Amino acid sequence: NNRWPNPPSTTVESGQAMSRHRAVRALDYDDYYDDYDEEDIGHEDDHNVNIAAMSPGTASYMMPSSGDANYFGFNTANRAPQFNIVDAINRVLEIIGDRDPAEVRIAIEQCSYDIEAAIAYLLESIPSAPEPLFTDELDMESELVEPAPVLGSNHLDLGAETSLFPKRAAADTVNAEPVVIPKPSAMAKSLMSNPSKQLADVKLPPKPATSDAFAEPFQFDVPSPDTRARTAHLKAAHGVPRQALSSTAPLAAAPVPAVKPAVAVKGMSESALRKRQEKLDRLIKLQEDSPASNLNLIVVGHVDAGKSTLMGHLLYLNGAVSSRDMHKYEKEAREQGKASFMYAWVLDIGDDERSRGVTVDIATKHFNTSRCHVTLLDAPGHRDFVPNMIAGASQADCALLVVNAINGEFEAGFDENGQTKEHAILLRSMGISEVIVVVNKLDMVHWSESRYNFIVETLGAYLKTIGFRPGSIRYVPCSGLEGCNLVKQGALPAELSAWYSGDSLIDMIDTFKIPARPILAPMRMVISDVFKSQALGGLSVAGTLIQGCIFPQDRVLLLPANQVVTVKNIMFDTNDTVDVAIPGHRVEVGIAGVSDDSAVTIGSVLSDIQKPLIMASSIQASIVTLEGMARPILPGSDAILHSQCIEEPCIIAKLKSLLHKTSGVAVKRHPRLLTASQRADVIIHLNRPAGLEACDLSKQLGRFTLRRDGRTIAVGVVKRVINDKS
Repeated sequence: NNRWPNPPSTTVESGQAMSRHRAVRALDYDDYYDDYDEEDIGHEDDHNVNIAAMSPGTASYMMPSSGDANYFGFNTANRAPQFNIVDAINRVLEIIGDRDPAEVRIAIEQCSYDIEAAIAYLLESIPSAPEPLFTDELDMESELVEPAPVLGSNHLDLGAETSLFPKRAAADTVNAEPVVIPKPSAMAKSLMSNPSKQLADVKLPPKPATSDAFAEPFQFDVPSPDTRARTAHLKAAHGVPRQALSSTAPLAAAPVPAVKPAVAVKGMSESALRKRQEKLDRLIKLQEDSPASNLNLIVVGHVDAGKSTLMGHLLYLNGAVSSRDMHKYEKEAREQGKASFMYAWVLDIGDDERSRGVTVDIATKHFNTSRCHVTLLDAPGHRDFVPNMIAGASQADCALLVVNAINGEFEAGFDENGQTKEHAILLRSMGISEVIVVVNKLDMVHWSESRYNFIVETLGAYLKTIGFRPGSIRYVPCSGLEGCNLVKQGALPAELSAWYSGDSLIDMIDTFKIPARPILAPMRMVISDVFKSQALGGLSVAGTLIQGCIFPQDRVLLLPANQVVTVKNIMFDTNDTVDVAIPGHRVEVGIAGVSDDSAVTIGSVLSDIQKPLIMASSIQASIVTLEGMARPILPGSDAILHSQCIEEPCIIAKLKSLLHKTSGVAVKRHPRLLTASQRADVIIHLNRPAGLEACDLSKQLGRFTLRRDGRTIAVGVVKRVINDKS
């Protein structure tokens, strides 16, 4: 039974040799190469072998007899005899911090293996300050462009650190033998003596010519073996191969779908169109003479921050709630043993909200300041009702972020399980750039100035990291229950007036900027409520008009039902009907001509007939994953997409490219997964068509949030609508 007729001796040397050969025979090469990616330094074909990872014996065995040092595609002509590329990369990473090892290796090779030059080269690309989570590119101020990274050239874009990525600790590097470093070159001395020298002025030494097609670290023009195998598999499965995108050229412009009515409809008569145009001309002239002054304001914050009490008391002091109604709320609250909730009941009108003592749905009220008419949206603070908060934030122009000043309460709302950070991120992702931080319940800590300053410093630093400009953030101390510093009525408490002499809350609200309203754009309105109303003539819908305008007797398109309906009446703010609805107005609209009332649902869209909204079954989007994402996003991962009042299951079908956090440059094609705090281009398939539009066409319809397992995992903007899921 002895398999070895001449068993080797039991010396240590021979035993080690047997173990090594048994390990080689049992090696699963599929698992061995599974962690290599076609974009990373690794095995792109049979000749691209990492010499630095070999033992000297293996390298000498596999090296051709001619002794060609560049056989494996690496520039080794300028290496020192004992130069180790792995040790060099680790040494560079110890000095410059967290960078992609592939980028470090490219820099070392470009600098002819001069370590000092490579360090100076990489340090030139590190910004002096951390970049915010949301940048202008994500805000879609200009169209997102995906230029190709110029790797291996004289102008390397090696990325930048941000505050979301921790620096590499020295202990993370691999312990290795000392590295024999070549003497610094003239270029290294020049860079180190003049750090401010522009990188564009530095000419890197050219690489030695080589005939190997895979000599460059990244060669996306030539398909890798994995790409060829994937193409062959897809061709066998579907009959048509899918060509992998090349990162050496920007993405081609997406084809713009033809704007056609979703159904063939008979247009309005010439006389009706002429009358409507006359109304529109008068409206435009009226807006030029006296611009619209309606402002949509949302109130957000952690649960029990006192949002409803704060705004209910403000409405009462401002005259938006009568003394008679306030007396009724006080009486009802006392009967249930909740006298301190009397101001909250101005906004929390549902039985479940009053019994639980928390806001569940968006409450809408109106009040006036000396400059504008404000539509108030009171959002729930509990984590179970974040989708309702998203629906309200998508309709708002600005926000109040309410925090609880009581010791321990602010910290509870600000930690990872609180809603203060999440609400702030959602506000920014919805395009809200102005916010007032209301430090509420400050009377419970005796109007402490130190406590107020601590909250301002802590929250201000965080808001800056997620993209809020310092000039767009203001702070006000107050007490919602006591009504202190809400309006300019009466003197402030001595403890507060000793150190605060700024504006009251309502004065600060009056300084919000009113955004421009796109009256002439194609009409869009997302339905947030469906009900019956005698005043409006039967079936009615409510929502905020996003763009365009609506007149009574207009014919509009109901999507996705694809039915043409007639506008009967319009109601805004009061119980009186109005002659027109303009963007920014939260209105109630009576409609007629619906074949089945069940076709009108929350999330449906009223659209212009001549330039209708193209309902999206799939979208290409740019997303940013958040810090709290516990599980990575893989191709095929499911999530819930939230936009306006839309709440639709979706599948993240494809990860097209990983983008640089601030510049938007594609740094990797088809990543295997997305982890926290990353930015990427993705393809998303929706379970049902939804009212989404490219962000450069409609900023409100082009923003969305992805949630999974009751938590927000990513926010993003729509780059284009794709109706063909293939």
